[in-house]
Amino acid sequence: MAQPVWPSRSASGLARTPLLLMVIAGVMVAGAAYLLMQQQSQVQRLETQLTASRQQVGELQAKNTELAKRLEGFQGEQKTLESHLASIRTQLATATSDLEHSRKDLGMLQADYDQLSSDREKLKGRLAAANGERDEAKRELQRFQKDRADLERTVGRLRERLTFLDRDYQQVAQKLASLEADRNTTADALASVPSALADPAASAVRPAASAMPGMTVELPPIVVRKDQSGISGPVQARILEVDASRNFLIVDKGGLDGVGMGMSFSLTHAGRPVGRATVVRVRPKLSACSIVRMETGGMPQVGDAAVQSGQ
Repeated sequence: MAQPVWPSRSASGLARTPLLLMVIAGVMVAGAAYLLMQQQSQVQRLETQLTASRQQVGELQAKNTELAKRLEGFQGEQKTLESHLASIRTQLATATSDLEHSRKDLGMLQADYDQLSSDREKLKGRLAAANGERDEAKRELQRFQKDRADLERTVGRLRERLTFLDRDYQQVAQKLASLEADRNTTADALASVPSALADPAASAVRPAASAMPGMTVELPPIVVRKDQSGISGPVQARILEVDASRNFLIVDKGGLDGVGMGMSFSLTHAGRPVGRATVVRVRPKLSACSIVRMETGGMPQVGDAAVQSGQ
C-alpha cells in the first residue's frame, strides 16, 4: 500500500504553508457555507413541510373531531338500531310462533279443503243426477203438457159430442114420448076388442117402430127379462143412431134397464161381430156409447145388436 507523501518542512515549504492553510480554510469555509446553505435550504423545506404537516394535522384534527361527532352519532344510531334489532328479534320470535300456529291452521285448513273438495265432487255427482232428473222431469212435463193438450182436445170433442148427444137425446126423448102415447092409445084400442080376439099371442104389445130422419128407433117392451131361474141376463139392446164422424152411437137401453157408466157392449151385424163400444152417458131409457174398437167388417149400423159384454 502506497504511503502518503507529506510536504517537506523546508523553508520554501514553510513559506507556502499559510497560503495553503488559507486555501484550505477558504475551502472549508466555502464547504461550511455550502453546508450551511444546504442546511438552511433543508430547514426551510422542513419548515415548509412542518407548516404543511401542521396544516394537515389541523385538517386531520378537524376531520377527527368531525369523525368523533359522526362516531357519536353512529353510536347513537347503533343504540337505536340495537333497540330496533331487539324489537325485531321479539317480533321475529312472535312471528315464528305465529308461523307455527299458522302452519297448524294451514294443516287443518288443508284437511278441510280436502274434505270440501270431496264434498264438492259428491255434490257435482248429485247435481249431475239432479240435472238428469230435472231434464227427465222436463221431458215428462212436456209429455204431460202434450197429453194434457190432447186430453183437452179430447174433452172438447167429448163436450161437443155430449152437446150433440143432449140434442139427440131430447129429440129421441120427444119421439119416445110420442111413441109411448101411440102405444098407450094402441093398448086402449086393443082393450076394447072382443075377448075372443085378445089371446096372449095377439094381445102382446109389440115394439112400435117409427122412423126419424136419418135414424130408426125400435122400442122394446119396458120389462126386465129374466131367465127361467129368475136371474137377470146381460143387457141386450139395439142401435138407434150411429155417428161415424164422432165415433159414437146411441142404444135403446138406459138406467132403467140396468145400463151403467163404463159398461161395454159387443156390437154385431147379422150375427157377425162389427165392433165394441163403452157407455159414456146414461139416461133412463137411452145410453150414449163411444166406439172403442171396430172390426174389419165395417161401421156398425142402425138396428145392429148391442149385447153387454162386461162392466
